Amino acid sequence: MLSLAGIAGLNLEYKIDNGSWVTYTVPFLISTSGNHTVYFRYFDTSGARGKTNSSIVFVTATEKKLVNYPNPFNPVVETTRLEYLLTEDADVKIEIFNLFGELVWVKDITKGDAGGKAGVNNNVLWDGTNKNGERAGNGGYICRLTAAGAAATVKLTRKIAVIK
Repeated sequence: MLSLAGIAGLNLEYKIDNGSWVTYTVPFLISTSGNHTVYFRYFDTSGARGKTNSSIVFVTATEKKLVNYPNPFNPVVETTRLEYLLTEDADVKIEIFNLFGELVWVKDITKGDAGGKAGVNNNVLWDGTNKNGERAGNGGYICRLTAAGAAATVKLTRKIAVIK
């Protein structure tokens, strides 16, 4: 994820390599590995553009991650935040299983909704309850995230510990 610093009263736009100029609003992703040139320039409310600057960035392939914190967690007093990053908008399914392989909890998120957006740290809270609303018992759980986008389907897993 790349973030640019703003200047009060000015807007910022950027383009990557030979792409189109885009008005900068939030950190953005460069999803392909290798050397890239990021061009950026400021403009004012009248549309007058300043000098174009550039920076070369090298992007390495990173392992897609699913994290949760706190881990372990105590569902009597807290929730755990499941956090993940998508490279494209995707339909997301999060399933939590006990160590016997039984489904404990499931959350479906539609593409583009909060939790299914590309380029942001998506997160979902699990309060430690099962699909019947009862608190899960002490022990280990497996969280499986499936993100189905236009380009690919990604599956990630994570161990979660519940302690009371």
